[in-house]
Amino acid sequence: MGQTCFGILLFQDIAAIPMIALLPLLSPAPMEDNEPSGWLMAVKAIAMLAAVVFGGRFVLQRALRMIQRSATREIFTIFALLWVIGIALLMHVVHLSMSLGAFVAGMLLAGSESRHEIEADMAPFKGILLGLFFIAVGMSIDFSVLADRPCWSPFW
Repeated sequence: MGQTCFGILLFQDIAAIPMIALLPLLSPAPMEDNEPSGWLMAVKAIAMLAAVVFGGRFVLQRALRMIQRSATREIFTIFALLWVIGIALLMHVVHLSMSLGAFVAGMLLAGSESRHEIEADMAPFKGILLGLFFIAVGMSIDFSVLADRPCWSPFW
């Protein structure tokens, strides 16, 4: 039951990606002269997602097989980090969220044959990366809103 629920939730998250990519097309605001059209941006976003998902599997399988043949465990860690950063930067180029790129890259790594080796190599970094994530979220809090409206609550 839990796996089925998780699968449905994951499918819904992935199905939302094309909808978010098509969102600029619904904008009633006029486009600026130097900006590309909404359709062009949406096509670029969907093409980048398709290229990363389908092309990334092929590239990832070949690269991980070469790394396995080298028999050096540190290369798995370096490759996984560079893979996630590279895909995130590719998504940023087409004006998509870098978080979306990191998510897709992580999904590709999790679906690979070497997922257990990568997971074992990344285990020491898990605490550090989680700490950095929560620090980044905490730093994005706008305390001036609390200072301006100390009694305001979304529940009132």
